Amino acid sequence: MSQPLSPDTLVTPAGRNLAPVKPIQKLAEGAADSPYAKNYLTDSIKAKYQELLARDERSRKEMIANGQLIALFIEGKQILDWNPYTQAYSPRNLRRTDPNKIKAVNFMRYYCTNWQSKWGSSNPDVILTAFSNKDTDMVRAKKANAVVDYLEYKMYDKWFNYHEGMLAQVFGWYGRRVGVCYKDAHTVLKNIIGEKQVKIGAGFGKCYECQFSGKADVFSGSDIVTASGLPSASICPECNSTDVYIEPAAVQLMPAIIGQEPIHLPNIKTEQIPFPSCAWDYKFRAEDSGWFIYEKEISKGSLRQLVGNRQLPEGGSGNELGLEVMRSLAEVGSPINGRSDTGFNSQEQNRTTYCEMFLSPEEAYDIWTSDEKTVDGSQLPNRKRLSEVFPKGCKITGYNGLSLIETITDGRQGDTLTSGVYHMKALSGTGQGVGDAVEIQKRFNRQDSQYVRAMAAQATPATLWAEGAISQNDKRKIGQPDVDIPIKLQNFPDGTGLPDLFHQLQPKSVPGDAMNYTYTHLQNFMQLAYHITDFSGGLGNRVRNDTATGAEILDANADALFAPALNIKADVGLKNVQKAFFLWRDTTPVKRFIS
Repeated sequence: MSQPLSPDTLVTPAGRNLAPVKPIQKLAEGAADSPYAKNYLTDSIKAKYQELLARDERSRKEMIANGQLIALFIEGKQILDWNPYTQAYSPRNLRRTDPNKIKAVNFMRYYCTNWQSKWGSSNPDVILTAFSNKDTDMVRAKKANAVVDYLEYKMYDKWFNYHEGMLAQVFGWYGRRVGVCYKDAHTVLKNIIGEKQVKIGAGFGKCYECQFSGKADVFSGSDIVTASGLPSASICPECNSTDVYIEPAAVQLMPAIIGQEPIHLPNIKTEQIPFPSCAWDYKFRAEDSGWFIYEKEISKGSLRQLVGNRQLPEGGSGNELGLEVMRSLAEVGSPINGRSDTGFNSQEQNRTTYCEMFLSPEEAYDIWTSDEKTVDGSQLPNRKRLSEVFPKGCKITGYNGLSLIETITDGRQGDTLTSGVYHMKALSGTGQGVGDAVEIQKRFNRQDSQYVRAMAAQATPATLWAEGAISQNDKRKIGQPDVDIPIKLQNFPDGTGLPDLFHQLQPKSVPGDAMNYTYTHLQNFMQLAYHITDFSGGLGNRVRNDTATGAEILDANADALFAPALNIKADVGLKNVQKAFFLWRDTTPVKRFIS
């Protein structure tokens, strides 16, 4: 049975959590919608969340819808209907009639695979070098490289790499965010350092009677206590004389291992952040923006593990289109002729929204606190700006459009988030995907379907026949092989022959210029739009690859087109690994691993 949500059951990051505790307590009592559960700070944060999402809303919806269109076209779902209310696309049903009879022949998948092969072949390694030639610095760099290699191996597998390339093609933007997962933590033993008495040397003893000398412990009696409580006199082991001199071994307190304790080392992970789930000030890169919002849908079943069987406060997401597009891309099945019988199946009754909002001090300036108790047990000051409480910025997490606040902590998205783009935009932190290829694919589908119908009709053209010469049931047999068709000549004057009753139109062909445009020039246009110019046709008739030198020049030119995108990818990888290493360093309590 799950425990109800309470301040004690909240898993909070290291540091303070200034989320108001009153709404959480009311939720645990089953009174989340009670007027007594209303909270001034929660309402202020929710209003800020809604105001931020209203900024650049039209631009965000346009970029999300365009990205969805590209994704559907790559997957072959190219016969689409647009919903003017949700501003999203959905594949047309297989059994729905199409007056234009357009069939889709998916070429974008081929170019997408070619593009992915180039993207996946570029995985530069991050190598750390020492700041100086000192042995200590070189040893530290060697240790750090071992950690970086481990993080790269664990975080960047093939699936991660290719899926990131797909996000770059579709939305023109991709994000990586590092985080700590204690659920998959592993345990190591940490040495407990304490102080022990350590003897330095063996001491010295000498007998004045027989002149015998040796270690202090060979002179018996030094550890024997007399009846008066005083140590007995030492005795020479040779002559049993007590006329001896003893200098005991020096004793000093020194650090030593006195035991071991288990330490849980967290698992450092990197997750991909899709563009539809995010919002920020698009004039800046996502990690440099003054605010950043990230949302995702989670099942209510997983949330009940934390809050119990309680009803969360109502409140929808301000980014419904983004969440709907992410849901639809995952749920639409495999297409046939560009169509699909599966579409949106939101099942919103079984889902809720998790939200993270990062605010810079400038964006948090207009939020005021109230005098109330927080989750971590502290007291919020009354009528104090949130920017004064968090002078370096804050991170707020919650559910259902921040109707319920879970945590308010220190943090900024730039510490864990790194973003990149495919086609860069001027003065913008967003990018553009391969949308130029969509119109070429549309044009090809339209003209190819038209030419196929034309060739089928003109290769076996229509037959003109005099009305009444054959019955209605037999007219369908005209043009079919090995069939007998009775002719009714009594309905016509004497002397009427078959040439007078039937006339077949002459077969024709589609003009060569039209065929050449569709099946040659459009393919060349697709190469240029997709930056896949490994074939000479895309670069014009003057480029020839029928020689070894020409082919090498062509390959070099094709690879050069990917240099900007791959350079950005390498920079994103470097910064992401750097942030992952710093996070690993800060969350690793065993200092011998990071010295």
